[in-house]
Amino acid sequence: MRLRSMTARDVQPVKYFAAENLSDVIVLAGPNGVGKTRLINGLVNCFQAPINNAQVALVLEATSQSERTEWGKNQLDTRNVPDAQKLTQTLQKSRRRSNWESSVVNFEE
Repeated sequence: MRLRSMTARDVQPVKYFAAENLSDVIVLAGPNGVGKTRLINGLVNCFQAPINNAQVALVLEATSQSERTEWGKNQLDTRNVPDAQKLTQTLQKSRRRSNWESSVVNFEE
């Protein structure tokens, strides 16, 4: 799956953050104290518990036929409870370490 857009509200110190049409690699950059780490934590929290997440909303695009089949469509929007439930089911599936399909990978430097 691919993150297509993200909206965050009141992820302190950030009041509002929105990014659309995201590429395969996303880089957050800025001076210390502006909220980069909190935005990343909000994003990770949304993946862990997407249902009724009041602070962060995500739009995800399927990148494999198995995701399209499982979801019944090409995109999920976590503001939509049935979509958030489908995302939870996808991420909680048991898989081998060598199979990164339908997984979330976060690299921090």
